[in-house]
Amino acid sequence: MTERRAPTSNKWITLEGTHFILLFALIITKPLKYYLHMQLLQCCLNTVQSLCRVRLQWTLDYLFNL
Repeated sequence: MTERRAPTSNKWITLEGTHFILLFALIITKPLKYYLHMQLLQCCLNTVQSLCRVRLQWTLDYLFNL
């Protein structure tokens, strides 16, 4: 007599688990990537702004000291 076994679905579970982990990682990293990108952009804008401010201050000082 042959012994009946329930079909194993471990492969399916691991595939689903991997899919879930990848999806979860994507959900976390996508906003994080945009956040870091926006932070970098903000930092660059602040640097340019402060450089322009300094340049403007130098120009005004130069003009007033003529």
